[in-house]
Amino acid sequence: MLLAGAAALVSCGKDDIGSDAPEVPGANGDITLEIGFAPRTRVSTDADFKSAWKTGDEIGVFAVRRTSGGSGSLSATAANNYINNVKLTYTGTSWTAATPLYYPPGTDVLDFYAYYPYDANANDPTAITFNVKNDQSGTTSINSTDRSNYSLFDLLTAKSDNSGNGYGKSTTSILLKFSHALAMVQVSVPSGGKGFGPGENLTVTLRGVKPGAALN
Repeated sequence: MLLAGAAALVSCGKDDIGSDAPEVPGANGDITLEIGFAPRTRVSTDADFKSAWKTGDEIGVFAVRRTSGGSGSLSATAANNYINNVKLTYTGTSWTAATPLYYPPGTDVLDFYAYYPYDANANDPTAITFNVKNDQSGTTSINSTDRSNYSLFDLLTAKSDNSGNGYGKSTTSILLKFSHALAMVQVSVPSGGKGFGPGENLTVTLRGVKPGAALN
């Protein structure tokens, strides 16, 4: 699943299409996103729990349009959201958008919402469903590449509204800080005896852990 730091996405500005004018983030209507992770809340973890984007990872982005100083919220109707479930794909160094992203004309502002993993059918952001595979030790084939179920089935969400002020065309970039919506559980199994590790057929069962969640 950003290597160190944040990866930026710059999409084509609507006002720049067909012109030779230099592109200035925000000023020409284009939206620039910096995609990263919120600070960890755990005291310590091992390498398996490090948050990092991997090539091919996909996120979905929504945006609510409202007047400056006004209010707005995500709509269950796709047409009512200014940006609705646009897919962004990580190339290994940057993010690419499936469709161009740009600000609305005038002084209206945007609030941004995003989630991982991307679901093409999630057109209603108030009812996105997410299910975790009970067995995360295997892999799933995506675009002919086997991907770890552990990495694929980690629900992440992000929201950025500029402290309630929203973002307009004068904004240089929007930071989307993703955080884990579900608890990550690490199990340590003691050795069976001096010099011996656990048997290869050992099964560990976690009871009462819900493998699903609803994002609303």
